[in-house]
Amino acid sequence: MVANVFEIPATWLGDYSAILATATTLDRPTELGMLEKQERWREVLIVIATYVLKVSQGAAKGKLVEKKNMRIVECARKRLSDGRWRYIRLTEQQKKSAPDIQVKVDFPAIREGDMPAIVTAIVAAMTLNNKSGTVVGIDERAGVGLLSAQVGIEDYGDLLEEMYPEPISGKPGRVGYDPDRTKPPPAPPAPKPTPQPVPGAPPVTHTPPPAAPPGSPVPPGMVPPPKATEAASRLLAAVEKLKRSNGRALQ
Repeated sequence: MVANVFEIPATWLGDYSAILATATTLDRPTELGMLEKQERWREVLIVIATYVLKVSQGAAKGKLVEKKNMRIVECARKRLSDGRWRYIRLTEQQKKSAPDIQVKVDFPAIREGDMPAIVTAIVAAMTLNNKSGTVVGIDERAGVGLLSAQVGIEDYGDLLEEMYPEPISGKPGRVGYDPDRTKPPPAPPAPKPTPQPVPGAPPVTHTPPPAAPPGSPVPPGMVPPPKATEAASRLLAAVEKLKRSNGRALQ
């Protein structure tokens, strides 16, 4: 009876150790039932939020008293291919030109899904699994937006605007993002030419300067001895000193 009221499978209320596979799986009818509840509460919350904002517009000291002439409406939505509704994300230009106060109600996703598998699928859709990582599939801006939404970045539309700005007429300094991939890529920079030997000239050889003897000061023009050689010389000197001291002690 509890499962019927909340529209959840009866296996969710049973022994998880015995029916773990069905207890942790969200079936399609349960998912549709939860989506229906979210849609019902979306309408209720939109009505409540709209009423509160309208009261604030008409109050003497309301926070929206200066915008009493603006309409309060719900953001525009569109139906996706799988039947779900989603709010249309506005660009910065559309937000500035929109004269209305727009309200929207979002719920968290019912199923998180397999994050590594989803990210791998988006990257594969962008690169078509090429080894160089070049974006040859779906548009780069769209792919980055899908990845940002999947990892939970809020207001990723502003982030996309910074990464891939849209060209604005009248601003020649703003290049903007060009999704056209039919243009050939820019040629790589030419490598620096390697110096060629002069015909007939003797080969140039580099002779390292001689090393100074271990334990002696390094004169000009000579390099200090290697660390390993210097350490070995100090060790041998310490052994000889120890032998001499032991000989005196025995006498």
